[in-house]
Amino acid sequence: MTGFGKAEGQIGPRVFAIEIRTLNSKQLDLNVRMPGFLREREMVVRKQATVAIGRGKAELFVGYESVGMDGAPQIDAGRVAHYVGQLREIAQANDQAADELLPAVLRLPDVVTPVREALDDDGSAAFHALVAEALEKLEAFREKEGATLAEDLRIQIAAITELEALLDGPIAARIDRLRARIKDNLASVIDPGAIDNNRLEQELIYYIEKLDVHEERVRLHAHLKHFLEVLDAPGTKGKKLGFIAQEIGREVNTLGSKANDAGMQHTVVEMKDALEKIKEQVLNVK
Repeated sequence: MTGFGKAEGQIGPRVFAIEIRTLNSKQLDLNVRMPGFLREREMVVRKQATVAIGRGKAELFVGYESVGMDGAPQIDAGRVAHYVGQLREIAQANDQAADELLPAVLRLPDVVTPVREALDDDGSAAFHALVAEALEKLEAFREKEGATLAEDLRIQIAAITELEALLDGPIAARIDRLRARIKDNLASVIDPGAIDNNRLEQELIYYIEKLDVHEERVRLHAHLKHFLEVLDAPGTKGKKLGFIAQEIGREVNTLGSKANDAGMQHTVVEMKDALEKIKEQVLNVK
């Protein structure tokens, strides 16, 4: 979700510059800063940005510069001359000095026409087109970053898949070791001839079933496949990938709790490391 977009353009007597920056965040946190005369446009701008950005910490800044004289306050020279003439006549009729009349005249109504700040319909349409352009550039930036991010996520998913395949050997070996260890322990306290082997096998099967991780491995494979399917699908997917990563984590954690084997636990730790990288990167996905 990290990105930057900028658009510039002249609308009437002003050149506008619109900049949008985004950072990672689970929810949309949009901060809009724009000149006071554009406040009536803010809700429309927020709607534009919300649809385009989706989620993330975002800042949208609108700046402008006036160009030429079209945007400057206008002085009505005719009114100024008229007021000066009247004030001079009044001053002479009352034996008053007629100095410094201009500052007083400039404070009279309708002498100075202030700048028309609000945008008309055409100006508003042009302004929102600039906002859309900045958002498009932001999206292009994020898509470029997203391609790199998606590749890294695929690498981490592949790493978990390869690590999971390494469990085949330790899983088979630990059952044999477990069976041998239990029999040796029994033989050390009970006469081997007194052991009911059928009952022993039943107890071993019950104990081994508690350590069985077949279902967890099947679900883990399904989650890994689902993650890649969502990653390649169009549209917003960040939150969904985050949920799938949580499900992957549950299965990996269960594998670790049922490991009862140093080799398996080492592999599970490596899987957790790859998963943490996925969770960090998913926060960058829209």
